[in-house]
Amino acid sequence: MKNSALDQIMRNAKKSTKYPENRQDIDNLCAYINILVRYSKKLVQKNPGITGNELHDIILDDMVELSKEYCKKGNVKGALFEYEAVKKLVNNKSKIEEIHEKVKDEKSNPNFIYGYSINKSLENIMEIAQEQIKENIGTLKLFTNEEIEILKKYIKADKNTKLKMMLQYKDIMDLKGLEKFAPILFNDNYISKLDAELKIMQDSFEENLKGNQIEIMKFMGDFFKKYNLINRFTNNSNRKNQEATRANLTYELSTGEYDKEKIGVEELFTKEFLESQDLETILIYSSFWQNRFAKECDSINKAFFALTDMNLWNDIANGKDLKEFDNKTLIGLCKKERTLKKSIKLLIVSLRNNIKEKDISYSEGYATIDPMDEVKKYHDQCCEEYGEIFDEILPDSENIFGDDINQYRTLVGQEENIYRIKNSMIMYKICEMFNSKKTKNWGVIQEEKVNPNTVLIGIDYEGLNMPLRLHIDKDELIKLLRIRNGNTIIPIYEGDKDFYRQIKGFKKNQDGEQETYEKEDELIRTSVLMPINRKQRKSISERIKELKTKGEFTSELRFLEHEEFLANQDKYPEHLKIAGKRPTKKFIDLTTEGIYIKDKDKYVLADEKEVKGGKGGK
Repeated sequence: MKNSALDQIMRNAKKSTKYPENRQDIDNLCAYINILVRYSKKLVQKNPGITGNELHDIILDDMVELSKEYCKKGNVKGALFEYEAVKKLVNNKSKIEEIHEKVKDEKSNPNFIYGYSINKSLENIMEIAQEQIKENIGTLKLFTNEEIEILKKYIKADKNTKLKMMLQYKDIMDLKGLEKFAPILFNDNYISKLDAELKIMQDSFEENLKGNQIEIMKFMGDFFKKYNLINRFTNNSNRKNQEATRANLTYELSTGEYDKEKIGVEELFTKEFLESQDLETILIYSSFWQNRFAKECDSINKAFFALTDMNLWNDIANGKDLKEFDNKTLIGLCKKERTLKKSIKLLIVSLRNNIKEKDISYSEGYATIDPMDEVKKYHDQCCEEYGEIFDEILPDSENIFGDDINQYRTLVGQEENIYRIKNSMIMYKICEMFNSKKTKNWGVIQEEKVNPNTVLIGIDYEGLNMPLRLHIDKDELIKLLRIRNGNTIIPIYEGDKDFYRQIKGFKKNQDGEQETYEKEDELIRTSVLMPINRKQRKSISERIKELKTKGEFTSELRFLEHEEFLANQDKYPEHLKIAGKRPTKKFIDLTTEGIYIKDKDKYVLADEKEVKGGKGGK
């Protein structure tokens, strides 16, 4: 039976080969081919006599292992939502009492999976806390009455007395270690005992998550350094900021300093800097850079595919200079890679939907299945059509469908895992945003060119240089909102147009003379997410005053007012205000696309006039 979705992929591949979706695909492929070739030449220098096949295999194995390592470190979705549940209970005695009353006779489920359902998570956390209290109280039986009195005295003592007692009784008990359990051991109010236990759990979860996220950041930093990407990010950021404003918003690649006022971009990924940050801030950094890591892996994979498809590994291993690819070849490679990726993703879905236990094998903690029967079906259905399409535009490639799928499927499969881990982090951050104290502006950015399957989320996090902007799966976000809030309504990000700058283009008129014209606004992208330092804050403030003195409202002023708001969220951008005040917060229903405002605890449809906001707003 024919796979109709596979037929549709081939029909799309037959369409005009003049350009892929946009010119950026070609430029990006060229850039990353050069990045991968430079890295490969370093490997050749370190391994004299290496063959092209060996070079290919080293890089492929390295990318697969990199993906596996990232998935091991980054797969913390359950831990994140567990931490969120604990935070919701700590210091909330009425909620503790409510949940305790509901589950006081229940036991925790050791196989419970923490996720979008917060109520179930709260219940399991409470059950764990109740069990921990029993265990901690049981430790009192291990102490004599005299030792218990020593502990009580230590708890009430001043700092100097505590230090003396710690030395005096160090061979009998760990007084400092036991101190945190005092509110549990010596408190007659059970709800207060639960609150104390939950605080201990929160501290433990926070410490573990912080250590985990620091490891992930260091891991990603090493990857970026390996391919010299941090230098690329820094240069792009500095260039774009210099084009957007005369205020100094640039960063150094490295300063050797770890204070947030002095760090370079390389220092952002170090343990020395990250340990000085709170967990919420680290998670914002991690969300941005995990998103960037996924994109960079994708770009490196595409470059690897292109070099493999054009049989260039022997040339690189032999030290030959590669010829520049012509436009037709680059277009063909972009189209072929895209066709294969869509086919492989379809293959992965098909394998998942039809998986049987007998087909699964286990190795190093991973479950794998042999896809060759399914690959053969795909090849038999489309090999002739695939060959006709790509023999014309890529005559130097073999263009055998089944072989190409096998060549590329490992990388696409690993890439899918990377995006899955990355997306779970972003979903957690969205849950956090509803209660964040450091974010007064976040929500959906309403794009003009809309991909119906994704939603663009913007987050202004106080103290950072740019918004966190992330595309996420729309259906998954709708699922999250329904489970959490019972609706699909989410805030609208305010001031998304502030991060566009007006640029001039050039064209020839009827007489053949060159003239300028106003091009569409260009997005100022977040190339690096970094802390705003004091010098930058001062520069922003001075430039705003200078522009206001001139009396002109420009894209630069709009950008800088939002930058000032990022530095201090009490300074809402003047150009977004209506009648001198911050406009009423707007929300959008992702299902109906209706626009709402909040009236106390209810959402009511907003009037069309209210929705538009002030200058630069949306």
